[in-house]
Parts: sequence; structure tokens; C-alpha cells
Amino acid sequence: MSQMRPMKLKRQQRGFGLLELILALAISVGLTGVVFYYLKQNQESFVVQAAIADLHQNFRAAMDLLARDIQAAGAGLPQFLGPIAGLDGGSSGGNQLPDEILILYGDPSFPSLTVTNGPIANRTTPIQVANPATGPPPVFTNGDNYVLYALSQPNTASTADNAEFDVFTLSAQTPIVDGTQLTASPSSAVNPPPWPNLAFPSAAALRVARLDQWVRYRVANNELQRSINGGAWVAVARNISDLQFQYWIEHVDTSTVPATVTTNLVDQVNTTATNNRALIRAVMVTLTGTTQMTRVADNQGQRSISQTIEVTPRNLVLPGFVINR
Repeated sequence: MSQMRPMKLKRQQRGFGLLELILALAISVGLTGVVFYYLKQNQESFVVQAAIADLHQNFRAAMDLLARDIQAAGAGLPQFLGPIAGLDGGSSGGNQLPDEILILYGDPSFPSLTVTNGPIANRTTPIQVANPATGPPPVFTNGDNYVLYALSQPNTASTADNAEFDVFTLSAQTPIVDGTQLTASPSSAVNPPPWPNLAFPSAAALRVARLDQWVRYRVANNELQRSINGGAWVAVARNISDLQFQYWIEHVDTSTVPATVTTNLVDQVNTTATNNRALIRAVMVTLTGTTQMTRVADNQGQRSISQTIEVTPRNLVLPGFVINR
């Protein structure tokens, strides 16, 4: 009997050793899982922060380019108050859809010339322009694109035209007394978009300048895209999910004494007496950027940023100011 007790004790000791091993393995597996969990968290956090940094860089570049183009709107187009046109994207399912904008520039090295036979009925009507009062007559080049636009300076010429314009490709030119007669090609190499608030200018007071560029912006495929002179859409910033524009409209009612000035913020510029492109004084730009990552279970994935800035075109010669260009 005395010999059996040590064997039983040894069995008990071996049993405790196995339990300790299992417990140690369980603790090791648990600690390893915790380590891998936090490693995964750190990796996701690193990826998210890198995506956010990239988003901020794209966002700043996009907003800077937009602001620069809007500020330069109307360069080379003296006495024209309609170098900006926009199209409101509307909404779908209660969500706002991205807007579009068009920005017009003339060639600053080419003079703006007075049209002497306005109004012009359509693009096939010859356009007669007077030579500038000072300096040599301009040199026209067949095949170049020119802008026919309404003289939207109420203090200079009374016009009911809502700052409309047309871009035509010059096909022929003929010297006339103190000027040049221009013949436009029936189809222009550069055509404005078919928006309801753009139309052929119908006013009598018109001018002609050479087109430098017109620029359009839109958001598509999670990109801010830019098009020049009707060319292909080019991505200028990625991870941009929305683009919204609003326009400060300033209407002066001269029928009252003193005159009444009304300022409105509108989503869409129309062609009415109190809301048209000649009345735009500033553009409110709202840009939204979103990371490409999908949201993960711990909510560290997709992030968005949005900013609104007010941009005023520098080239507007507003009514009541001396024409200085």
C-alpha cells in the first residue's frame, strides 16, 4: 500500500502540468490575437490618415484652380458683365446633384471692337466692326474663334439683352470704310453648351473680341473635371464627390428715388430682368471631397470634407464705374 501513494501523486503532478500548459497556450493565443488586433487597427489608421492627407491635397488644388479661373473670368472682354454661366444640377431622391460652370475669357492682346450693324440676326449675318479709335487696326485670322457679345453696361448703352454671347469661327473678312466686315462659318469649332440660359445675343449694342479660352467644370466619376474650348474632360482632382454653385445677384431698381438695390443668392441664373448673368457679382463655390475607402466596422474608413468660399471676378466693370479697359 505504501508503494501506491507516490504513483498517485505523480499522476496528479502530471495532470496539473497539462492544465498549466493548456492555460499558457490559451493566454498566448489571446495575447497574440490582441497584438494582431491592434496591429490591424494601427495599419487601418495609417491607411486612413494617408488617404485623408491625399484628399486634403487634392481638395486644396481643386479649390485653388476653381478660384483662380473664376477670378479671371471676363479677361479680354471689356464692358461685358456675363462671363460666367452655370447650370444647376437639381436633386434626386432629396440629394443635391453636382452643378456645372462655364467661364469665358477673351484675348487681352486683341482689342474689343464695336459692331456697327447690330443687332445681328444669326451666325450667317455679316458682322461689321469699326477700327479702334486709337492704335492700328487689328489683324483678323481666318479659322480663329471670336466672341460676339452684348454690351452689358447700362451706364453706356441701354440693352435688354441678358449678357448673351456667341462664339464663331471666322471664315472670311472684307475691308470696309473704317473697319472690317466679318463672315462667320455656319458651324463653330467651339460651341457653347446647350443650356437654357444661353442664347444668341439679340441686343443692338454688340462687340467682338477674339476668344482666348472658355473653361467648364463638372464632377463626374468621383473627379473634378475641366474642359477647355469644348475639348475632352480632363481630371484635375480626384476624390471630389460634389460641386455646388450659388450666385450673388444684384439688381438695381432705378424707378424708385433713391434707387433700390436688391441682392439675392440664387442656385440658377436665369434670363429675367431681375436674375440674369449681367447681374452676377460673386460666386459661392462649395466643394466636397470624399476618400475612396469604404467604411469599415470600426468607423475609421470613409471620410469627407467640404468647404464654401466666395469668389469675385476681378474683371467686372460694374455700372457707374468709369470704363477703364
